[in-house]
Amino acid sequence: MPYTTTSLIRQAITILRQSLETSKPNTLTPNERAIDHFNREIITLEADSDISCSELWEMFNEAIGLGLVLPMKKADFLKLLPDSMQRVHCARKSHNVQRDGHRVRGFKGVGPRPIGRPPTAAELEPPIEPELVLDPPDLDPRPTEVDPTVPTIIEDNWPVKL
Repeated sequence: MPYTTTSLIRQAITILRQSLETSKPNTLTPNERAIDHFNREIITLEADSDISCSELWEMFNEAIGLGLVLPMKKADFLKLLPDSMQRVHCARKSHNVQRDGHRVRGFKGVGPRPIGRPPTAAELEPPIEPELVLDPPDLDPRPTEVDPTVPTIIEDNWPVKL
């Protein structure tokens, strides 16, 4: 295998091991559980979207005001946020989120869900692509349309088993 393929496989194995080690809910602190809850309920996967860390902090403050999550300091939130996004959405922190012509820290592939709206079934499960079903070819050699200008004699010469 080429070096890049091998390194990608090693990186994937490392990420899987880390997610297995950190995904145990009983080892999470109350602040980590609060941020995980915030990510599950308020943030959703959106392929074309990105969100900055400051926007996430503003949304978290709104959720605190509504009583959806436990209050915490901004520094604690920003410190715990990348691990929580990795656990919940498999989203890695990016330093290339564009806001007002500047690069800021944030996450790509995730976006906000309106507060108070629970996740829909379509958001929880990937969409199912319908299979393309073609009509079977007509195997009957008899004509299906009758031309009224042509005189026809109705005969059925097909063998029939009695």
